[in-house]
Amino acid sequence: MEDVAKYAGVSKSTVSRVINNKTVSRNNYNRIIEAIEQLDYQPNKLAQSLASRSTGLIGMLLYRPLRFDVAKTVQQFEQAGLLSVLVVIEKDRASLHQASQKLRHYGCDLIAIQSLFHNGLFIHGQKNKLSELTNLLSCSAVRLRTHYLYLPFNERFND
Repeated sequence: MEDVAKYAGVSKSTVSRVINNKTVSRNNYNRIIEAIEQLDYQPNKLAQSLASRSTGLIGMLLYRPLRFDVAKTVQQFEQAGLLSVLVVIEKDRASLHQASQKLRHYGCDLIAIQSLFHNGLFIHGQKNKLSELTNLLSCSAVRLRTHYLYLPFNERFND
């Protein structure tokens, strides 16, 4: 971001305002966009997550064998702007607990657990993150409790 600011002749905070879709003068905006393109600047998602306190990660705990439905769901999460962290687990409580702790350490905003008995995912997270997810996916997941959703694999997502 420092390089972009130098190239455009503005402060880092002005570059930050453009990256975060805040208001800046048209002249500064154009110079910053040109600098971003010339320098091939890519915002650092890790740094942004520190500031926003949101990683955009969804941890997925999946059992073997992996199904095609899972791949389609991961693709839909990614199209909604979420990055999936996949962990394949064994069908025992200890494996599930260890994997979910690992995903929490990585700062996943949501954790999706493949159901053993239903054709879908149980998704755990903060209430506002669950609401964001259903809005991003334009789907009607079933709210089970305050911090849980059930998302069937056969759920049709609106394109």
